[in-house]
Amino acid sequence: MRKVMFLVVLLAVFAMIGCTSYAPLYISGAAFSKVGEADDSQGGVITAARNGGISRVALVDVKKTFYLIFTTRHYIVAGE
Repeated sequence: MRKVMFLVVLLAVFAMIGCTSYAPLYISGAAFSKVGEADDSQGGVITAARNGGISRVALVDVKKTFYLIFTTRHYIVAGE
């Protein structure tokens, strides 16, 4: 019984452990003054640009968080 409980707890701990990485998707040489953010479930890059009131995109970063059974993405858009 103890071994089964230990395995259940170990599996639960591994399910909560995540790894996060950042990656630039697009970079232009233009300066930027506005920043918008959105999750992948909200629509991604276009929604992030709308949230920041951006009409010309200068930078797009994506923050990916990997969990044991799923991945989340968070987009950061900067521009004018």
